[in-house]
Amino acid sequence: MATSVAVAGSSSASDSKPSGVAQASVISQYIAASAELHPPRSVRRGVRVSNALARWRCAFDTTPDKLSEEERAKLHARSMTVEDVDAFVSHSWASSGRRKWIALSLEETGAVPMAAAVATSIAAILIQRTWGLPGDIWTTWAPDDDDEHYSRLVFSPLAFLSGLLATFIAGALCLGVCKRVYFIDGMCIDQCDSEKKLLGIRSIGGFLSISSQFVALWDEQYFTRLWCVYELAVYRALNPRRPVLFLPLRFRASVTVGYLMVLLSATGVAVWPSSCALFYGDDLSALASSPYPYVTLFAFWVAIFACSLMTVVLGANLELQRSLLQRQLESFDASQAGCSSQADRAEILAAIAGIYEGGLDAFTEMVRSSEFKRQVIELLSTRRLVCGHFTFLMSPMVSLMAFVICMFGHQSALTQIITLIALVAWLVAGFPFLSALLLERGSGVVRSLGITSNSTRFPRLLSKASAGRRTLEGDLDHDLGLAWAACRSASEAILCMLVSIATIVFAMDPGWFGLNAVACVLIALCSHLPLVAGAFCMLVRGAAPGRAERRSRETQPVSILTRV
Repeated sequence: MATSVAVAGSSSASDSKPSGVAQASVISQYIAASAELHPPRSVRRGVRVSNALARWRCAFDTTPDKLSEEERAKLHARSMTVEDVDAFVSHSWASSGRRKWIALSLEETGAVPMAAAVATSIAAILIQRTWGLPGDIWTTWAPDDDDEHYSRLVFSPLAFLSGLLATFIAGALCLGVCKRVYFIDGMCIDQCDSEKKLLGIRSIGGFLSISSQFVALWDEQYFTRLWCVYELAVYRALNPRRPVLFLPLRFRASVTVGYLMVLLSATGVAVWPSSCALFYGDDLSALASSPYPYVTLFAFWVAIFACSLMTVVLGANLELQRSLLQRQLESFDASQAGCSSQADRAEILAAIAGIYEGGLDAFTEMVRSSEFKRQVIELLSTRRLVCGHFTFLMSPMVSLMAFVICMFGHQSALTQIITLIALVAWLVAGFPFLSALLLERGSGVVRSLGITSNSTRFPRLLSKASAGRRTLEGDLDHDLGLAWAACRSASEAILCMLVSIATIVFAMDPGWFGLNAVACVLIALCSHLPLVAGAFCMLVRGAAPGRAERRSRETQPVSILTRV
């Protein structure tokens, strides 16, 4: 629960009740005995996703107490009277509003942008093959060949841009038309009417009872706030079988940065050859004898290195977050959680003690238990991270693959088959495998150096180079380790991609290399088999490096749903 609501309600609460602790005990006993508790209709409000996320971070940016009365009224006006709630959003006002907006937006859009990119790219490929697209740049590899058809290449920027545009439009429409209902304290509790505000605060248990899902926007602040602890305790007591969804804020924000890196790299790969083909005209022979291939290879390596470095740094942050979360759960003590109002603090602790048989200690032991701890920490596993964000991260690559398919669309059938094998292998296996490998290498750098610093230093990790300061012990080794892991991974990725390109070149003129069609297909399948095997071992079987550490913590699962 928001700390602002606790602050705002604390003075009125203390003035209007003679014994807050005694009243809380009665309320908590009623909550524990009834799963049908409902808040009064006058305050039973929710907000649709389309209204909650309509503007950048507006619902989470500033505590309501710091807003003007007019701004608070506008926020509350976006909510509506509801019978039930799809998701109770639990968060701390000390956390970043931007990260909360990003986390919820990614959760709600899901795979829709990826599906839109795939559908639009397929349509663009078919249209380009049949009629052509505006802006197509045609060129030939050997203008003097007798069979010019097999040497024709076409660069179609519109095939690439259409997929990207569909991704953004689908994401915006997904948020704009979504009718799922949230409970968000700052919007659903009337911040202008003191009586309704107090009643809304007292009805938090009721809102939790009518919520189908509990969404915790987690960062290092979450388990230190008593309102957040209270909401989790009540929801688990009332709805032990309903899902609890943890969304780690820092990772979702970092994944968004990673998406921008992938987007820029894919755009560069599409724009660079198109501009060069436009400059050199219809004869690629002159292009082959120019410095262009070497410059392109170097620029491509730089782009891959940038993406690799971002992923390795994300892996290092992943390890820091896992370490921090484990320490928080192992040392969790509900009685030590912070609350700005002592009156609210006493009432909340009494309510938790009344809900759980065995009192406050029973709830503390539940959070510290190996089952709960394993399930929550698992939300930061490499496997979940890659699988959970694959569709989001790879949507620009779908558009790039449409560009490549159009480029070879007028080659021989063998060339098109080999191109399709290579692209499918990279999309389904290659990119997920390399992403998981990079994350594990970043985690390995942190583990090898024994760094256990707080994850809040991650932003400083990104800015240290420009700021010229060292904040972590062993920073030089840390940075060099990350840079070496990124350099090594980028070089490996380039080599794998060059192998894929070589298989396509073989298929363009197999006779020149002394090959037939069957040999070309076998070479293509065998050269991409390691990517498929690596992805299967790392993501399907879960045999990624560091899994032994996770196995040592495994116990029986509990009913908690986690996503990253």
